[in-house]
Amino acid sequence: MKIYIRNMACESCKAYVKDALLKLNLHPIKVELGEAEIMEDLTDAKKQKLDALINKVGLEIIESKGGILIEKIKNYCQEYVISEKHIKVNISEFLSQKLDRDYNYLSNVFSEVELCTIVHYINLLKIEKAKEMILFDDYNFSEIA
Repeated sequence: MKIYIRNMACESCKAYVKDALLKLNLHPIKVELGEAEIMEDLTDAKKQKLDALINKVGLEIIESKGGILIEKIKNYCQEYVISEKHIKVNISEFLSQKLDRDYNYLSNVFSEVELCTIVHYINLLKIEKAKEMILFDDYNFSEIA
């Protein structure tokens, strides 16, 4: 069974979700950004307990199809920003290919829910990546730019 999770942004989020699943005696098959797959079905009681555990670090289970689509868009945007030098298409083509949907539709849904455009969101991700590089990596400002 797949469980979709909002606000997963890093490896530590994945580790936290995996630990939370194990605490509830659930058996994770894989844990990726935005989703976890477990062997068994998730009962309502365990879903509530899992949601309570992951809420402690700002994560939450998503149940609506629109919310799931938004999280997928965000995760693919993160993948695009991380791998931008290796991806030879622009973001609209990249998202359309990954999600098998028209970019205009994806853009409209994203803008309605997040109150910003996909391009604006990607720029925010790039800014956060630059901040990370300044704090944790041995790059100078020219190299980061």
